[in-house]
Amino acid sequence: MFLDSLLEAMRARFVGFDEFTRAMAISLVTKRNLIAFGPGGHAKSEGADHCLYLVSPNPADCLVQSCGEGMTEERLYGGVDLKALEEEHVLQFNTDQSFLKARWVVFEEMLDMPDVAALSLRDTLTARQLRNGRQTVSMDTEAIFALTNREPKEKAGLDPSYRALLERFPLQLRISWGSYQPNDYVRLFDKVFARSNQKQLERGALLAELEEVRRIYAETSVDSARETLAMLLSKPGEKGQPISPRTAIYASEIVRATAALRGSTVVEPEDLADLIYLPDIAMIDEIWQELRRARAVVETERQVRLLDDELTKLLDDLQNSDTPEATARAISGLEALESKLATLDMHGVIAKRRYDRLKGKLEKS
Repeated sequence: MFLDSLLEAMRARFVGFDEFTRAMAISLVTKRNLIAFGPGGHAKSEGADHCLYLVSPNPADCLVQSCGEGMTEERLYGGVDLKALEEEHVLQFNTDQSFLKARWVVFEEMLDMPDVAALSLRDTLTARQLRNGRQTVSMDTEAIFALTNREPKEKAGLDPSYRALLERFPLQLRISWGSYQPNDYVRLFDKVFARSNQKQLERGALLAELEEVRRIYAETSVDSARETLAMLLSKPGEKGQPISPRTAIYASEIVRATAALRGSTVVEPEDLADLIYLPDIAMIDEIWQELRRARAVVETERQVRLLDDELTKLLDDLQNSDTPEATARAISGLEALESKLATLDMHGVIAKRRYDRLKGKLEKS
């Protein structure tokens, strides 16, 4: 499935990117925009670029735009159309050179964008087209990954116009490591220094898998979890911070996408855990904590299941090996699996039981 393939590819290059990878996968499936924020130096840009590389056979599908303090409305939309200005005396833009015609877009430092450009971008994202007087241009972009070192919540609090813009980016998450212990840096060094020896997936290698998940997503309904979802969405209102109808629709899309990423057209309670990416829900602390716990349990159980399948295959390979080289490869694989198992954080009773059974099988081998 698409999510497993994407996680495997991202884990080969980055440390602590599982949540980021999952959020990007949901963004690609739902075609909703995403903001990844947090301290610099955590490879947000490289991670977003590599994710889009894996689903983009054509380099022209992707556009990276710097949106710092020097951003203007003209730059945002591809520059001024000089021919129209000289011949017709009208201010129009070269939109073919802008993000409007790219399938996927990365906006670097979007929260540093001046207000004039931000307000124009908000209108364009809402209408799904540029509305510049008589010049109207449809927006072909499926999803935007906005990257920034600034906190969206703080920016929205200082500037109401930015709050309206940020509402067009329903998926938001903070990028940082869970810990900064020696082992974390060792993992970083291992991944960076191993890149030159790794087999690189071809550009667009995961597009077919993404399209299959999108097909499942289109057939997925929230009917099975409708009441539960509605109850959860009503909780912030009890705190005086009601969820808007727009955000409620985003929530339904997220849980449908999560089900589709599992290969299912039926939404299960576990799929609600990914609502943690919705800031309007996550800002209610008790809900955020509950979603974090649920998210950790679901992810741990998924990883244990994958490791169990990997162990079964390695044991079969070991049993059927007919050369010293094949035996050595199987043993090396078992040793690597044991290292993976040691890095898992246990969350939930079911996951702990599965972990114990898996560890027992590995020790017997």
